[in-house]
Amino acid sequence: TALPRLSDPAARPMLEALWNSEAVLAGRPQGEAGTPALQRWGDASAMVLRRYLGILQSGVNDQAELGRRIAAHQDELTRGFTFLLRVGTSVQQGARDRVSRLPEAQRQGPEVKQALERLGTGLAQISQGMLGLLRTPGLRPENSRAMAEALAQDLPLFRPLLTAPLRQAVAQSAAGLTPTLQDAPTRAAVERVQRMLAGAE
Repeated sequence: TALPRLSDPAARPMLEALWNSEAVLAGRPQGEAGTPALQRWGDASAMVLRRYLGILQSGVNDQAELGRRIAAHQDELTRGFTFLLRVGTSVQQGARDRVSRLPEAQRQGPEVKQALERLGTGLAQISQGMLGLLRTPGLRPENSRAMAEALAQDLPLFRPLLTAPLRQAVAQSAAGLTPTLQDAPTRAAVERVQRMLAGAE
């Protein structure tokens, strides 16, 4: 139950290697060839993030206490969620690269459509998780900005995979969050997410 912390010199190199968003960004645009390895990396990081969330939520019935636990681990959660968004965005680039080279009949087939919809659903869920985390009292500006700006930067790349209900759900979460944000750059990034989901950008 002792979670690795970025503040721990022994754990920091491991966590920085696991949640290395810059390495993912450096590989864009993501092609098909490296996507399976990237997906495995993403799966491993998602497993670790779920472990963090499971332990933080374990035995907590009071939302204030949960908020305190999340705030105490905000550095790790920010890194984890931002990395998952970056990986998911890059994986869908690789998937679309693969699909672009399939015969027309296969590209329009139900299996391909369902696979791309699953990727879109996963990215919408990660986006919702990040927007929820932005509601945490005590979240430091550098962490709120990192998540909000990652959403604003990556959304144009995966927006085509979001169905209308998914776009609406994420947009509603962003709209409900915006009035609560005190940090101006964070608020500006979330407002940009709203506009993009509405098709205004």
